[in-house]
Amino acid sequence: MMLLRRAAKLFGGNRSDESNGIATTTAPASAAETICSLLAAEQEIKSVVGAFKGGRLVSSGAAGWLTYGPYLTLDKGRYRVDIDGEGTIADGGICLIEVTVDLGKHVVAQMEASTSSRGLVRNLIFTLDVPCQDLEIRTHVDAHSTVVIDRVSVTKLVSTEANSQRCKRVIFDNEETIAELTSVGSDAIIVTFQPFDYVGFERPGFGEDYFSSLGLDVLCFKPKRNIWYQDITTGMIEHYCRPLLKGYSRRISYGSSMGAYAALYFAQAFDVDKVIAISPQYSPRPADTSFEDRWHDVRHRMGYSHRWREPVRQHAYFIYDSRMASDRRHVECLKFVFPNHDDIALPFSGHPSATALFECRRLSTLIRDLIEDVPISVRQLRADIRNGSQHYARSLLLASAERHGSWTIGLFRHFVHVHRFDKRWIQSISSQLNAKLIAVGRQWEASELEATTMEADL
Repeated sequence: MMLLRRAAKLFGGNRSDESNGIATTTAPASAAETICSLLAAEQEIKSVVGAFKGGRLVSSGAAGWLTYGPYLTLDKGRYRVDIDGEGTIADGGICLIEVTVDLGKHVVAQMEASTSSRGLVRNLIFTLDVPCQDLEIRTHVDAHSTVVIDRVSVTKLVSTEANSQRCKRVIFDNEETIAELTSVGSDAIIVTFQPFDYVGFERPGFGEDYFSSLGLDVLCFKPKRNIWYQDITTGMIEHYCRPLLKGYSRRISYGSSMGAYAALYFAQAFDVDKVIAISPQYSPRPADTSFEDRWHDVRHRMGYSHRWREPVRQHAYFIYDSRMASDRRHVECLKFVFPNHDDIALPFSGHPSATALFECRRLSTLIRDLIEDVPISVRQLRADIRNGSQHYARSLLLASAERHGSWTIGLFRHFVHVHRFDKRWIQSISSQLNAKLIAVGRQWEASELEATTMEADL
């Protein structure tokens, strides 16, 4: 652990692709149709860190995915997941169940497992607004908890109380971007913006189901193109959206990367109380951010209508990789616009930082705590990322290879042990690391890496 902390202080960061929001909801059902009921030992249920014993799937004492699959094809509608089994959750530990689509890119439901006699999970409810062909039920365990799974069931709900209470309507549409309100009858609202490449009006809103499950109304902005919402002006927001938001006692905006830029830029026009911004940008305008070298083609083809005018009163939470030079520069600029801010710097978490937070199962809990004004420990967040994020491991290893190759082999051995059940990832990072070491002229370390990889019995 000391090696990790020292290495993290020395090396610069890396980057990754965008990731999507998290959703979760639970509700009682009044009528149902069984879709499947799978024994854990059946081939449709797969595992990374579990072992099949006597027809049961048992955790092995390592952190990671206890279940994934079965890649169901489902029509749009409302569904329920139940998982039979038992578990002993360590103090401070967690067993998290997630329902995902789009090859795991979008989490449509999430719940912490129970240790009650009724089973690990009962009544995990989720909604599919469009049909899917690859629905997964994933169970993530920590290294200190013991979990046993017997059966996984999926049921389609004909009608639910929650479904009757939830309604949607479009309140803004300029043909380039729409804003869709999902109302659950709350006196609090959160405004969200889709991130880069999460375009199209038919996609779920960013965090839509998750925030609804917390009892919040959600206003989701969905763009047709990656143009950093330059088609919307503050005047439009004040005319079409601000009167709606005035009826709420609490108002929050939220986004990641391109979405975080919009959540911040329109914060004053919405008159929100706070902004939660993950890996935000100060501006996509090349003249304002000469240090930015990403999204080059898109940014140079766009027209621009936005420009920061003066500091604003809204409180901002900046969640970002402080070791990634470009993201750090964006946040430094934003701090002048938002003098009231909290700095949540997560070294080597990449772009967006939501990736690493998602991998260590802290993304949804962090966002919930910030919404509810619950104190957070940045130190604990960093520790969780170090111990549970493959993206963090990749970023730190590649930085080490470029700047301080002699430490790289020790770091590699450490992360091979931490992620020892994911051999595909170990093979991938070994290949990337070897290429980086050779590219920077560290032939001896490359040879050592090859020997270490062989010792791992891959």
